[in-house]
Amino acid sequence: MNLKSIIKNWIPFIVINSFRNSIPIIQERLRSKTLNKDIKTLIQLFIIRSIYGLTYFRNLLKYKKSEHNYINEYSLQKESSNKTLISLINNGHSDSFKFNENVVDSLENEIIKNFLNIHLLFKDGKEEIVKNSAFKSLNEAKEFVRDKKIHLLRAELDLKKETKLKQIILSKYFKDIAKCYLGNDKISINASVFISGSSGEINKNSELLSKAAQKYHFDIDYKKFFKLFIYLSDVNETLNGSHIFIPKTHFKKNRSHQITKRFEDYEIEKSYVLKKEFLGKKGTFFLVDTFGIHKGSKVENDQRIMVIVEYGYDHFKNTNNSIYLKEILY
Repeated sequence: MNLKSIIKNWIPFIVINSFRNSIPIIQERLRSKTLNKDIKTLIQLFIIRSIYGLTYFRNLLKYKKSEHNYINEYSLQKESSNKTLISLINNGHSDSFKFNENVVDSLENEIIKNFLNIHLLFKDGKEEIVKNSAFKSLNEAKEFVRDKKIHLLRAELDLKKETKLKQIILSKYFKDIAKCYLGNDKISINASVFISGSSGEINKNSELLSKAAQKYHFDIDYKKFFKLFIYLSDVNETLNGSHIFIPKTHFKKNRSHQITKRFEDYEIEKSYVLKKEFLGKKGTFFLVDTFGIHKGSKVENDQRIMVIVEYGYDHFKNTNNSIYLKEILY
């Protein structure tokens, strides 16, 4: 190992870099047209990014033992909250499950009505923000993505409305997992939908793949958090845009991967033995602590539609549409 690598992997250097890398995030938040940027939020964000972006400090936030064992009534597998929680703690991810057909139908029909703050990333690298959606169906949104040559459409979902999605994510099963995994009764929740267009000619555009989270990285959104991923299109193979996760990196990473950035495939896949790829038909869902290293595969066959719901430690308004749980009620 040369001197430069030794310095980069020196713990004090990692800590300094963590603080330094938090500043551009604050600046980006200040430039945002849609994100909350009051002084309290900016201070919270700086603490999250600089301190809890380091594995050592994040690991100080302990889990809680579940006093319940709820069954997921919306799932075909009827999995239990305890079993899912244990897998999330040990591996950083759950198994894959599938929602009932009537649940999937409800989600497809309702999410299109709840798009807010739509962020469009075009294949030529341009970006655009649209406040509200005029789409009448998911198919219409898919056609728009294809015809306008959009690489990624990302929209917040309105959780203040009473919807099937809100009913699911506030069910006893998911709240029990959130309370125990995060070790806190104060929880923030936000949700987004992603429509990924076919990569095609942009396969080698590193910057575009980076912006679309299609290169390995890890998230720092709250002091501690995890995400529920729901496929609303078939993801039967890697080329459909599968989610890929490096197990156990939610609590242990190599020193060279302690600071968040985009990593090349070869760098990550030569450094870790395990790799978990999530495949499944429309309605497949799974939980992942995306503080662990992960990426979305490039979409080369059709388009991928995915809903992501995030459960975060404490009350932090990560988006203007975040909702809070002051306590978990059973």
